[in-house]
This record gives sequence, structure tokens and C-alpha cells, in this order.
Amino acid sequence: MGHLALDLGDSAVAHAHCLTAWQLASESGDTRLGAWVRGTQAMIAFYAGDAADALRYALAGLDIAPRNSFIQTRLLAQQGRAHARLGDADGVSVAFARAEDSFESVTEKASHSIFSFTGKDETEEGRIGIPLWGSTVL
Repeated sequence: MGHLALDLGDSAVAHAHCLTAWQLASESGDTRLGAWVRGTQAMIAFYAGDAADALRYALAGLDIAPRNSFIQTRLLAQQGRAHARLGDADGVSVAFARAEDSFESVTEKASHSIFSFTGKDETEEGRIGIPLWGSTVL
């Protein structure tokens, strides 16, 4: 619902949905969901023009994200975007290098859901690969 509210241009409602999702993730002990919620909050803050909050949410998500997961990669990429918006070139380089390493280390199988990345080209190991960023992302 947070994504939908953001797509409809209402970041306040998107934030409210994320607070509910965060509470449910916390109460259930589901750190994977909690990390995804923090990533969604980072995205909402980023598109609302608050790069500092986007960075804070991305870092909070990284604290609980499962290692070697697509969620970890997503959060690292969001961290890089926030650093870019804040004008921190070194932070961008470090975050995107970590995101690339994270993607290469993913051990979970792509699920074709919002919790993983999918692409057209499959590697020999059976993982699906896509570029994390290009010249037009930032």
C-alpha cells in the first residue's frame, strides 16, 4: 500500500502505510519484511526530496537485512542514491561497490516477486543478472 500511495503522489499516506507495516514486521519478528519496509521508507523519503531521511532508512534496513539477500542489495543501492543526492561522491562509490558485491553474493533464488531482482539473462549458475545502475539512474 505504501508503494501505491507513493505512486499516487501522497507521501504522507505512503509513510503511514509503512509505519503500519513496520509495526507488524516488528511484532512478528520478521526482519526480512522489516528490512523491506525500511527500503520502502527510504524510497519514499528519496522521492519526497529528503535524502538525509532516505539514507537513515536505508542504513536502518541494512542493520537488519538478511545477508546475501536481494533486500540487502536493494538497500545498498538506495544508500548510494541518497549519498548521490547529498553530493557525497565517495559515499556513492562505496555504496554502489558494496551493492555490486552484495548482488554477486546473493544466495537466495530469484522469486520473481518484489523481494528479488529478475532480468532477461540468466547466468551459468542459474542466478538472474541485471545491471544495478547505469548512467541514467542517478
